[in-house]
Amino acid sequence: MTVTERRIVRQDWYETETTKTGWDSHGWTFDNGEQMDDSWTIVSHLTLDKHYNAWVGIAEREVDGSRF
Repeated sequence: MTVTERRIVRQDWYETETTKTGWDSHGWTFDNGEQMDDSWTIVSHLTLDKHYNAWVGIAEREVDGSRF
């Protein structure tokens, strides 16, 4: 049995002089500070900043439900 796991993720954008857009990010993280790995997919952006950078979203992945 497969289960879809969903979690809220956040991304901190900061201004920089070295990137093309002037904004950069450390990537998506969970509220406990854990970095999101490649098994997760962003399925929805909940909040955008004034520069249209997504900073709150929903990530999900398929997991084996037999372990629950």
